[in-house]
Amino acid sequence: MAKKITDENGNTYVQKKPFYKRIWFWLLAVVVLFFIVGALGSSDDEPKKTSESSTSSTSKKSDASDIDGKTYKVGDTVEYKGVEFKVNSFQFKADDPDASMLKDGNQFAVANITITNKSDETISYNPYDFKLDNAGNLTDLDEIDIDNDNTLDSGDLKPGATVTGDLIGQGKPEDQLKLNYNGNMFTTDESFSVNLNN
Repeated sequence: MAKKITDENGNTYVQKKPFYKRIWFWLLAVVVLFFIVGALGSSDDEPKKTSESSTSSTSKKSDASDIDGKTYKVGDTVEYKGVEFKVNSFQFKADDPDASMLKDGNQFAVANITITNKSDETISYNPYDFKLDNAGNLTDLDEIDIDNDNTLDSGDLKPGATVTGDLIGQGKPEDQLKLNYNGNMFTTDESFSVNLNN
């Protein structure tokens, strides 16, 4: 509250508090402090690779620029932002010749993947976050194999949850295929590749 002062002539003046004694100043200071601490604080956004072996596992931490363009192999576990991605297996599978919907000479390219949420938040996953890379030609993994009942759908994973499923594209067995993870359509910094058949 402002203090009223009356001088010897009877004039009344209002003496205001200095800005640093006002509540709005301290609220603003606390908010700015939170932003600074949040920007400087450590985070779990560093990607790392863990390769499985019978004796030990090694992990490699790197920043987002290191994971861009990085290529892994089938069986490697790639961790980014507390989420682990692992291509468990890859195989080509011939289509039914009587009901083939594939391009001439192509077979189903089936990558079995596991996604594990090791973060403290629920995360979303979607098969459209992945692309099949055939010498730079990126295609969706949305082929339908009527004999496969294990396709990866979209959904959410709570902390500690795991989902495993197949991503199905098409390609020729002699092609060198990669599975690219590009994150969702709103981010571009979550990108890595897995060599599928070499």
